[in-house]
Amino acid sequence: MKYNKTEQKIIDKLELGEHDEEITNPFSKATVVLPPLGVALYDLITGSEITGRYKDFDNARYLFSKLYPEAYMILID
Repeated sequence: MKYNKTEQKIIDKLELGEHDEEITNPFSKATVVLPPLGVALYDLITGSEITGRYKDFDNARYLFSKLYPEAYMILID
């Protein structure tokens, strides 16, 4: 997939794990298995929300929804 400059900057900053992980929505308790990039983006989204870095939050959330639309609807929306 081709990324725009903002998306590529986000991806370049992420530390990726080596394995897929199961992520649980804290409210609905629904779970999704994400690849390492998805996990790192989800972590960035939740961390940015907690720390008030809303530009990072919005950019990462948009990219996550673009790459993982079904997981986005389960975990974030």
